[in-house]
Amino acid sequence: MLGKILLGIGAGLAALTLAFSGRGRRPMLADEQPEPKRRQKAARRLSLLEPSTRAFAVAIIDWSRAQGIPAYLGMTYRSPEEQRKVDPHRTGIKEGEFGWHSVGRAFHLDIRKADNTFDKAAYAIVGAEVRRRGGVWLGDRERTSRAGTPFLDLAHFEYHPGFKKLAQYRGTPLARQELAMAERRAIEAATYA
Repeated sequence: MLGKILLGIGAGLAALTLAFSGRGRRPMLADEQPEPKRRQKAARRLSLLEPSTRAFAVAIIDWSRAQGIPAYLGMTYRSPEEQRKVDPHRTGIKEGEFGWHSVGRAFHLDIRKADNTFDKAAYAIVGAEVRRRGGVWLGDRERTSRAGTPFLDLAHFEYHPGFKKLAQYRGTPLARQELAMAERRAIEAATYA
């Protein structure tokens, strides 16, 4: 048991070190303030992402900040309980199904203007870069919610190479494996929080 715990801690630290090793500086993360609890919360959110998605998110945040766009990491993993609580007018995921957040392959970025409103122009710039790098941005595509109403998910980004649609991914052995891994990461993160 102790071996598994130490292995989990080592893997998490290695992933964070890898994620933050780009160009000698690390990106700013949502809620990151001098207070250790806020830094821990941001690092926890990052640790909940699938490893290639984690590296992708860090690279996008780093790129955004280099362009002068203050992007911060927002929500990442969403548990089945959290998915059930999502406003049915703000999600296209049906009750009982899992989405890209559930497997750690989706993340939100918080990009705001000085007046604290969402910066739609900056989202468009970041969204174009995400797409150029093989990711997905849903902020300029109207979607239909579970409740049947149209909505835009401005802050939502995904990284799932090889799968264009969630329906292609669900039911695959990879989906089952990544769902189990995401739940394991969430349990480990909660244990060490």
